[in-house]
Amino acid sequence: MRHDKLVALTVGSVAVDSAHCVIVFRHKGGKTDRVPVPPRVRALLEPLLEGRAAGEVLFTRADGRPFDRWRMTTALRRAATAAGVDHKGLTPHTARATAATALLDEGMPLADVQELLGHSSPVTTQRYNRGRRKLDGHAAYRMAAILAGGTL
Repeated sequence: MRHDKLVALTVGSVAVDSAHCVIVFRHKGGKTDRVPVPPRVRALLEPLLEGRAAGEVLFTRADGRPFDRWRMTTALRRAATAAGVDHKGLTPHTARATAATALLDEGMPLADVQELLGHSSPVTTQRYNRGRRKLDGHAAYRMAAILAGGTL
């Protein structure tokens, strides 16, 4: 999710849909979408939801002010440091790009990653394909097998 969407989430953005916990938000183009929340993330969200009205901003500072992109970056870097990850250069966007690249590297179809990122064009999503795919399944090997009379 883009950082601007994260900081705009309200308590009411977290909902239940078909027995799934989801976050409901609008993409850049105005389309409403739902993203499922894994149970471990839901457990982290629970304290932010308890006893709060649906219209309240979900992510707030200790003094009640809402997060902005700078506070979101600080929180992300603190979480990375706590997990033993080097946070140098880490931003919400680099985390988003890393997620997209990792999914593509693991073979997730481009269309699925495109939907997750909310891109209207697959060309935009393809930019996250950094070419670090596993070479074992490369098309060159497949083509060599076909030319040698084999099958895929």
